[in-house]
Amino acid sequence: MCLTAYKDLADRGYLAHARYVIDPHTKRTCYEMPNVDFRADFETTVKRTLTARQWRIFTLYFVSEIDWPAIAAELGMDRGQFFHEVYRIEAKLGRRLAELEPYSLFPIGRYFTASPKGLNHAKSAA
Repeated sequence: MCLTAYKDLADRGYLAHARYVIDPHTKRTCYEMPNVDFRADFETTVKRTLTARQWRIFTLYFVSEIDWPAIAAELGMDRGQFFHEVYRIEAKLGRRLAELEPYSLFPIGRYFTASPKGLNHAKSAA
């Protein structure tokens, strides 16, 4: 789910959506770009969660969608080793993305509707 959103935002120009936000206490305003924030949070979380080898597999297999035999050959792995690593990556990231604080990246709808404490979304700018 998170990976699909990550790819979709890249495909459709993730800089396109901004929100105008007002802090009711200070009356200051700013713009948020939740699509950019999501992509940055997703990438940073994945990089921090995975080992260097797992990150390489993640970017090649999940993001770039390169066939597994080519990746396994490049990393010197057989089919069993490769897919065991893929399953470990899925388990590790699934748990981490759901438990992330203060706002988890999954479920995605909650990420895009949650706002920092005290901030009101005034309007959207496209």
